[in-house]
Amino acid sequence: MRFFLALIVVAVALCGCTREERIVSVSGILAPQQRAKLGLKEERPRSERLKGQDDLALVDEEGNPLNPLRETREDGTVVLTSRSPRYVVLHLREMLISGELELLHDQLLSEYTKDGLRARGRESWEWVEELSADRREVLKLLARMPRGELTPGLVMKPMGDGVYRLRTQRRKDLKYSSVDFIWEGGMCKLVYVK
Repeated sequence: MRFFLALIVVAVALCGCTREERIVSVSGILAPQQRAKLGLKEERPRSERLKGQDDLALVDEEGNPLNPLRETREDGTVVLTSRSPRYVVLHLREMLISGELELLHDQLLSEYTKDGLRARGRESWEWVEELSADRREVLKLLARMPRGELTPGLVMKPMGDGVYRLRTQRRKDLKYSSVDFIWEGGMCKLVYVK
């Protein structure tokens, strides 16, 4: 009786011991055939995949980069999405390089800044043009914060009135050391570069 009981226990234990093999990816010249044979999904071409967390660009069919944070509508208007300071840094860098000052003024610059400049008797366009004229120095600062608030070594602190300052260590080679942000209407906007 004990023999049969031991035999049943061994049989049950052996049935539970199976080797599971899992294939998560197939590469090489015959990869499409192997994926079809194994029932794996077709991988998207490398040109359509995200290149990385820091690289927010996708590539279209011709290989031109597309920015998912920047939508160009059928009528040609551009709509920016900037939900965090790093997106403001990305947009500001792109606009200073490409010279899109009107877009910078209309969509990236905060109403808080525009109202503050008007209260001091200045036009917000003057400030945008000054920023553009000094773009080399501003771009040096932005190069020190490629991932915005996620860049190691930067400090982000509240300044009051909903304004936050993203600051790098002051260095002799930098004219500017910080960028101020505010959230307006669910979007992060540029307040000032100091």
